[in-house]
Parts: sequence; structure tokens; C-alpha cells
Amino acid sequence: MKNPIGSNVSHAKRPTLFVLLLFLNAIFSYPLYGQESQSEVQEATPPYIARTSNFMAVMFHLNADEAQTLLPQNVKVKRDENGLATGGLEIYTTDQISGVPKYTIAFLTLEVEVGGEGNNDGATGNWAVWGVMNNETTLSSFKDFYNYPYHFEEKMTIEQKEDGQVATVRGNNGEGLMVNLRKKADQPISAEGVATIFSQSMDGKVLRTEIPWLANGNQANVISFEVNPGNSKVLKAIQNAKPFYGQISSNVFSYTRPLTQ
Repeated sequence: MKNPIGSNVSHAKRPTLFVLLLFLNAIFSYPLYGQESQSEVQEATPPYIARTSNFMAVMFHLNADEAQTLLPQNVKVKRDENGLATGGLEIYTTDQISGVPKYTIAFLTLEVEVGGEGNNDGATGNWAVWGVMNNETTLSSFKDFYNYPYHFEEKMTIEQKEDGQVATVRGNNGEGLMVNLRKKADQPISAEGVATIFSQSMDGKVLRTEIPWLANGNQANVISFEVNPGNSKVLKAIQNAKPFYGQISSNVFSYTRPLTQ
């Protein structure tokens, strides 16, 4: 079975990770203390532990040279055997979360290599290149700790249908996207792993954040993947990207405290 988006599974960590994720899943089987007063949540340091029931993901190929223009000079896009870059889109709403208020988010990453000169010399993972979040308090926390290039946007919806989900993001200047996924009933997902997301701190250092996750759901057909770039350089770069993988699932995950790479 194909691993879900951004898996980066470390087999050496799997026994410990499995116990951790089962523990997180058990916790989220019951309401978190204080969930009724999310507006009163004060900013806390990571880890942020969350659960979502409407997670959507798309993986796509795009021109590697164009993808490289979206990255810092010390970060190299990973190229596949055809010379293409691989990107990912994730969209979800948190049902429960600790540390910050609940939020809806859509964000884009590129598979990259950080450090080193050869294909096997650097650390590999995903670089956050664009994102929108609908909660200003949570957005502030993510910027403070991870410095992801996200901005505030209220106009985001995830519509659940009988056989799939449709997500839309509508921003200013016509910027936005729409994704329509249809669940593959015969291709279920039950998996766990660790995703790595890189970002750059305000002083130019590379930050590495590991995100253990547990997913249950289905692979999905990408019925449509529409991008309206507006004035966004990132969205212009992925406007003609070719999706090759879709996913609809319920996820438990944790954003850990970032480390300097």
C-alpha cells in the first residue's frame, strides 16, 4: 500500500511511535479538557496534539526548475527519475487540539533536500511554501515557533459528500484553489509515520519539525485540482501541476517543537 502524503517513515522509530500514536488516539477518544472554551486557550509552546476527521491530501508533480525558485538558496528541490519535483497539498479542520485554538488550514509543501551537495548527502523532507489558516491566534503561534509562510484567510470550506469531499479557498485578488476528491472504497488506509517539515527562522536558520501521525481512511481519486494564482508566485508555479495521489482520512498528529537543522 502506498504510504499517505508526507510519511517519511523512520522504521527505527516505529515501535515507540506506534505506542505514542495509540496513546494519542486513546486520548482523543474522549473530549479534551477545556475544549468547550477554545477561545480562552492561551499560546503554549509545542507540541500541539490534534485530531481531524476531514483530512484531505493531494500529491502532484511539477516542473523542478520552477519549484526551485520557491525555495531558499541552501535548499534543493528533490527531482524524481523524470526530473520532476513532487509537491503536496493538505487541507483539514481540527476537531480537537491542545495548546492552540482549533483551526482550518490549507498548505503546500515541496519535497526537498537540506544541506549537502549530492542526492544522498542532505536531510530530506518537505518545505512549507504557502498556506492559509482561519484562526489568527493559532496562526500567530505557528509563525512564532515555525515561521511558516502562512497568512490569514477566513474563506475556506470543506464540504463532505457521500462519496468524497470538496475543499475551497477563496482569497483576495482572486487567489485560491478548489479540490474535489472521491473516496476509493476498495483502497483503505490504516497507517502511521513521521513527516518532516522544514522552514526558515527569522534569522535564516533552517528549522526541522517532526510530525508523528496516525491515519485511517481511504485513498481517493482527484476529480479536480483547480488553482487560481492571483498575485501568488507559489500558486502560479503549481497552476499546471499534475496530481497523482489523493487521500481522505481521519488523522491524529502532533506538531513537535522545531529543532535547528
